[in-house]
Amino acid sequence: MSTLSSNSPFFVPWKSTSWIQWQSQNWTFVLTFVILYLLSVRLGAAYMKASSPFDLRKSLARWNLGLAIFSILGASVTVPEIISVLSKQGLYKAVCDNTFV
Repeated sequence: MSTLSSNSPFFVPWKSTSWIQWQSQNWTFVLTFVILYLLSVRLGAAYMKASSPFDLRKSLARWNLGLAIFSILGASVTVPEIISVLSKQGLYKAVCDNTFV
């Protein structure tokens, strides 16, 4: 039995077929964003050559704090599930079994 609550707002059933279908129908949409990203990297580098560097220490410290909080929350959800599966069903079920897919 899973320790994950089925009515939790954090977990919804994953339907990979609908995602694959969307990607195959909208590949030009994704390609457009890839091209825009590559253009922004090139143009951003050219723009920044002529300007002074940004002081990003505070912004990066906030980003790292947010990432740490996110990681702690993620671990608090996944560690109990991993411990439950390992203790009740063993290592094979925890690592190799893909019946949830």
